[in-house]
Order: sequence, then C-alpha cells, then structure tokens
Amino acid sequence: MPACNVATARARLFTDAIAFRALTGLAERRAGHIGPHAGARPPAALGGARVHLEALTDPAPEGSQARPVTPLGYRTATRALPPTLARLDRADPRRKVALMLADAAERIGSVGGAGWGDAGGGGDTSGGKSDGGATTRCKWAIRLRRLRDLAQGASYGPGGKLVMPAAPRVALPVQRKRGNRQEIKAWPLVWALCVEGQDLTQILARHGWSKQGKYIKQLGDAALEILADMA
Repeated sequence: MPACNVATARARLFTDAIAFRALTGLAERRAGHIGPHAGARPPAALGGARVHLEALTDPAPEGSQARPVTPLGYRTATRALPPTLARLDRADPRRKVALMLADAAERIGSVGGAGWGDAGGGGDTSGGKSDGGATTRCKWAIRLRRLRDLAQGASYGPGGKLVMPAAPRVALPVQRKRGNRQEIKAWPLVWALCVEGQDLTQILARHGWSKQGKYIKQLGDAALEILADMA
C-alpha cells in the first residue's frame, strides 16, 4: 500500500475513534447511564440529573418483611440526591418533603398552560372546554407556595391561618463581610438542594463563601432544620 494511503487510513481511524468516544459519551448522558446494570432509564435529556439504579421496597411494619416494589431481576432508576439528602432514611420526613418539593417544581414545568379564549382549543373528558392544564398547574403552584412559605419561617396560627415572618428566614448569615460573601436565605438553599440537585459546596461558592468544613456543617444543619419545619 502506498505511504500516502496508509497515512490517510490512519488519520481516518484516528478521527473515527474520537467521534465514537464523543457519541458514546453523549449517549450515556442521554440515558443517565451509570454502569452496566439492568433497569429502566430516565427520559432522554442531555441535561437530566444523574440517577441511581436500585431495588426498591415498601417500608414494612416491625416484625414483617418489606414488600418489593422493583420486579425481581430489575432495577429502578431513582434521582441521584445530594449527599445531605442521600444520607437520610427513605422514611425520614425531611427526605420526603425534599422530594415533594422537587416533584411539585417538575410538575409545574411539565403541565401546559391554558390558551386564551377560543384559541385554546380542545375539550376535556366530560365534553366541556379544556383549560389547557391551568387547573392542574394552579394546584401544584399552591403546594409549591406553601412549601416556600414554611421554608421562609411561616407558621400556622388560630384557624389554620398562615402567619408570615417579618423577614425571610436566613440559613447562613454574614457575620463578617469578606469579599462578595452574601447571606444564604432558606428558600434559595432548599431550592438549590432539592430541585437543582446542588451540593453544599456549590451553594456556598454561589454565594461567595469558602468551602471550609465549618461552613459546610453549618449550612447542612440549617438545611435539615428547614426541611424539618417544612415537613
């Protein structure tokens, strides 16, 4: 084989190998692939959160055996939680309310809004005019607003009336001004942790804090206390 043909073939193999690695990486990101395991994959999305594949069981009363949720031989894809939440037991109310917050945020984004006038089109199952999902969106928005109010320090007074604090709750105040350090408020903290899936070091960096262990512990304790109040 002539030298020029050999060089061309080698160059083509090299570029093909690079393209294959790039496509393989994209495919793994689309599938949320984390290893050669059996189980369902999340919806195709390059920006989707990483997942864990595990066998799920329902909590069982003391003295009885847990009932499996995931079919035998399969694995269920579950959201990869930040370490602060992943350490909590599945039955922990703080973990449950964190997942409830993420679920409400996702559902609001996934429900189509209502059209204006006759432009909305369509009908509902009862033969009436469809609202395009506005009723469902409002239901989840009410839940999300209630969770936000509780995170910010609201409480329930006589007759179940929501009592709001004078100022939004602060999870990590600035004691000594340094650089661009900002106070970390309760609602942005739990939103970043539960919805965006950020860990505590990322949240600290976003607000101009250093990633020292004492700040990580303070912020983690504050987050768990806020989730406990929300739960």
